[in-house]
Amino acid sequence: MEEGKLFVVIAVLSIIVIGLGVYLFFLDKRITALKKRFDQEKL
Repeated sequence: MEEGKLFVVIAVLSIIVIGLGVYLFFLDKRITALKKRFDQEKL
């Protein structure tokens, strides 16, 4: 029974970490796009 609990904990943690990574990746792309637009408007 303990092995099952450990597996669930590891699975949940890995999903959270992967989700966070994907979120940060898309956030970075959006910020980069906004920066480009902002720099163009400033010129």
